[in-house]
Amino acid sequence: MNARLRNGLQIQGGTTTGHGVTDYCSVWANLPEAYNPALTNPALSPSGTSWLQLRDCRIDEKWQTQYRGLASYTIPKVDVLVSTLLQFKPSASPGPTDVTVATNGAALSANYTVPGDTATAALGRPIAGGFTQVNLLPRGQFYAPRLNQVDLRVAKILRFGRTRTNVGFDLYNLFNANPGLTFNENFNVPANYLRPTNILLPRLARFNVTVDF
Repeated sequence: MNARLRNGLQIQGGTTTGHGVTDYCSVWANLPEAYNPALTNPALSPSGTSWLQLRDCRIDEKWQTQYRGLASYTIPKVDVLVSTLLQFKPSASPGPTDVTVATNGAALSANYTVPGDTATAALGRPIAGGFTQVNLLPRGQFYAPRLNQVDLRVAKILRFGRTRTNVGFDLYNLFNANPGLTFNENFNVPANYLRPTNILLPRLARFNVTVDF
């Protein structure tokens, strides 16, 4: 959506939504080793090594919706430009490792390393390597908190002949939001589970000058 109003206010905005569905059940029934992403495609699991559960042959992700918009207005007579950029999006954007078909991005996992004696008791035999890691959560169902960010720009417009100069002041992450971006997804120590390992960059101020000629 684009709008240019008579008073000089300009607004742009948009939204997208969708969810991913993948179904490998018929394939995995004939290829049991596919339950270990390390043997097939590391992108199928955030850790790249956690064994998948039987239910994970079909993934029906939750709907993910994002909203983005910007607005700008030049205050008459004083020639001061005020603009803002708004982003409200899920923390699940596909990245370079998300190569699976029909996905909104990696959901949260709860990777549990099963002790060797526990695995041996369950299987009735020793397990290769002495331990294995299993994702306890259904894939595509649990996501990190949404990312909400507002940026602001205020600039004074100076005109000299045919040139136009903007002397501006930018504020990124205006409200200093601090949602987590990456998390500890190891469930062996529940107290540390989902502890953020990286958060949104803090509020940042920047002074700049732009000359158009």
